[in-house]
Amino acid sequence: MELDGFFDELEHKFAQASFQWDSDVNVLTVQTIDRQFVDLLAPIVGADFVAGLDHTHADWLCFSNQYIACLKTKHSADEDLPLLRKQEITLCGFIKTLDRPVRVTVKYLNQMEAAFNLFDVNDQFLIAEQRQLIPAKAIVQLRMLGTSSWQ
Repeated sequence: MELDGFFDELEHKFAQASFQWDSDVNVLTVQTIDRQFVDLLAPIVGADFVAGLDHTHADWLCFSNQYIACLKTKHSADEDLPLLRKQEITLCGFIKTLDRPVRVTVKYLNQMEAAFNLFDVNDQFLIAEQRQLIPAKAIVQLRMLGTSSWQ
């Protein structure tokens, strides 16, 4: 009988405990569904995307959640690196906060890639040079070229 009580108490503790995956995190390793691995510094987790400063190229890099297979949290010893920020913002909303125009490269759902100058964005489309409208939902990865700051 004492063993049943012990297991009931243990089960109750596990049910009440929540894993704090986002505490003290300033780097996210993104594994994409096509098995790429990218470390994002000063990461942002939005409503439908993950973004951060690409450790290798020093560009802002955004991934649609539909393109992410797995995230791994890390902590870098760099004290100047901002901790993970959670925001209730969509990818289009995030892009609206960035200085434009900006040169971007994108990867589409079908794995095709393109580069263009991004002039504006609304809730549905990225607005590029020559009045091109690129559906935001068709993009799984977006890199803003020439950015070297997370400020």
